[in-house]
Amino acid sequence: MSKRERILVWAVAMVIGFFVLDRFVITPLQTHLSQLAVDADAVDQEISEARVLIDNRELIETRWAGRVGAGLGLDPASARLGVQGQLSEFAEASGLSLTNLSAGGDLKSDPYTEVRFSLTGTGELRQVVRFLKHVQEASIPLAVQTCDVSRRDDNGGRLTLRLTVSTLVYSGKEAGL
Repeated sequence: MSKRERILVWAVAMVIGFFVLDRFVITPLQTHLSQLAVDADAVDQEISEARVLIDNRELIETRWAGRVGAGLGLDPASARLGVQGQLSEFAEASGLSLTNLSAGGDLKSDPYTEVRFSLTGTGELRQVVRFLKHVQEASIPLAVQTCDVSRRDDNGGRLTLRLTVSTLVYSGKEAGL
């Protein structure tokens, strides 16, 4: 081979070597390093959220104790009475006319029992909105499971609200954390 051919072979080999090196070493390494940076940011975010929880632990425990002690007691029967009473108060305060309010089945999951309630009511849009706002701001912890709003008449003045809510009752030996 002539000197010129050897130089061309070397040049082609170097170009092919560079492409192979880029394909199997440099690009995967850059991808891995960028993924590590993303993962590190996610871990930093989790750490900062955990620090906020740790810093607010006393406040959270106080709020939880207040919610547990907000009339729920330690048994589902007292929870039913407390929630039914509050839902009736919310309906009266918002002007919503309740046509049905009933307690559903209890779902047990140690150490908690989930107590469900179904209600149906009618009213104008502002009354339905006020009622839902009361449910959202309740002192007893309530979770909305289903919510259905439909027109009761053709002009849309009266609405029917069908709502299923639940609350948790601590069914362990003590009401602490």
